[in-house]
Amino acid sequence: MTEPLKDKAFVEANPNDFRQAYHRASEYFRKFPGVAGVGFGNKRVGVDYKDNIAFVIFVREKKKEEELPPEQRIPPSFEGYPTDVRVVEKGVAEVCDNQTKYDEIQGGIQIMVEGTDAAGTLGCIVKRRNDRGRENVYLLTNKHVLYSPTKGAGADVKHPTKDDDSLGPVQPGGLYGSFPHPPDNPASPTYFIDAAIARINLDSVCSGCTCSHDTTTVAETSIVDLQLNGVNTIADVRDVRNDPDIVLHPQVFKVGRSTGKTAGIVRVVNAHLDADPPPDQVGAPGVAGENTIYIEFDVASTPNGLNCHHQARFTDAGDSGSIVVDANNRVIGLHTHRGVAQAPLVLIPSHSCHIVPILDYLNICIPCTTGTSHGSSKATDGSGLNPIPLELGDFVIPDHSIVFVSQADVTEEEVGPLAFPVPAPLSEEEEVHMRELLAKLRETERGRELHRAFRDVRREIGYLVRNCRPVKVAWHRNQGPAFLAHVLNHLKGHTAEIPNEVQGVTLQILLLRMSELLKVHGQDSLRRAIEQFGAELAEAAPMIRNAEDCIAFLRVGVSEESLHP
Repeated sequence: MTEPLKDKAFVEANPNDFRQAYHRASEYFRKFPGVAGVGFGNKRVGVDYKDNIAFVIFVREKKKEEELPPEQRIPPSFEGYPTDVRVVEKGVAEVCDNQTKYDEIQGGIQIMVEGTDAAGTLGCIVKRRNDRGRENVYLLTNKHVLYSPTKGAGADVKHPTKDDDSLGPVQPGGLYGSFPHPPDNPASPTYFIDAAIARINLDSVCSGCTCSHDTTTVAETSIVDLQLNGVNTIADVRDVRNDPDIVLHPQVFKVGRSTGKTAGIVRVVNAHLDADPPPDQVGAPGVAGENTIYIEFDVASTPNGLNCHHQARFTDAGDSGSIVVDANNRVIGLHTHRGVAQAPLVLIPSHSCHIVPILDYLNICIPCTTGTSHGSSKATDGSGLNPIPLELGDFVIPDHSIVFVSQADVTEEEVGPLAFPVPAPLSEEEEVHMRELLAKLRETERGRELHRAFRDVRREIGYLVRNCRPVKVAWHRNQGPAFLAHVLNHLKGHTAEIPNEVQGVTLQILLLRMSELLKVHGQDSLRRAIEQFGAELAEAAPMIRNAEDCIAFLRVGVSEESLHP
């Protein structure tokens, strides 16, 4: 049998094709008897992983091919991508043991609940969405850390031990089980969530009221001892549920109270897990943990290939509740369970919950230093500390006018306010002309992709240009408002060409510099759009003089000679 054609290089070049095929594979294989879930990750042969990405089908029991009817046999590949059949694993809830008492409350430190003996890890600081109040400060960890048959909402969380002062009370609404996401659609895919929050009392509370202020200090974006890219801080939130890049670049990190900072390798995204019963339900059955992140210890990360407990484990008991971040300091998950050793496996895996379903169900956001992705404190879509701004808009607004711009003066100290100033009315003739150009653009496959991507990210770009200072400065200094005015005038039919240079700045330079900053400050969807189109459009910019040139370039990727013989 020939090897599947769609290898790692193909996935890197065609992530959208992979995502679409994965959704079809999940829908197809879940109908097979005995299939518990479908994820994606590196194909495993024995104890070794191959350098590719496969669709991983989790089954209750592996059977020989001849024992199954032909229609129930899982093929070696699906739409050109390899498949990998694995048996569902049993998980157990989770020195080096760090019992240090920290003056600043932050992620990665030990916590305990009053009246219990088990220690867990404070994952990170979180906040209620759309609330900039001073006292909007909470900690995020697992529900199985904060809840028990006798403890739950209202119980005091202590740091570092149960004999120390209280940080604040456990909040109601902890979640343990598999839940559909988005939450308002019961038919959506379900994701295992093991999460709960506790309020951190910044002030001393006496007899139900505040008796002194600022007694607790919180490092909101910090994970103790993380030291990733030279910092201990969280940069952003990242949703990897349908992102093959996390398997292509799989190294992740966590800091837990038991094993400290460890490096791991993401082996499967959306792995199935048989989890423990809910922590607050005596005698309840176990829970099907659907769509978790399966992580193994990165043996190359330490000189002896072991963690500080001299084990090849990413996590150990007590690390429950640790935040998992990627190599760019972006939160992808919340550690929940470690696997049980099963031959022939040498490494004991860890399972993490995807972070975005947790944030959406608990209606919280994570304080971050730079990023604006969904669920970060700086999010531009209403999932952060600010609601969706009223000024968020489109270049074309409801009264059929189009936004023109004038160049604002920009100095080192001050950024002019006019990124998109006053709207100018569109005539019927101008609107017809613009719609004709759009129709021509959408006649090309690449044009349809570009238009769809722009539709998804245009509001965020507008928000960042108005409100994110580094983006705003680059936009003005590189003549963004002037270029936009020229483009809009051309699209309305008033000019034959778009200038390639304004006051010494070329269109290519504007696109390159804006791409760099938008990738830093934008959400994952914006970063993906820039990665998909940014370099191509910047390279084409010197050749494009008008809308027809742009459409021709998207159609066949033509050269300067063929555009302008």
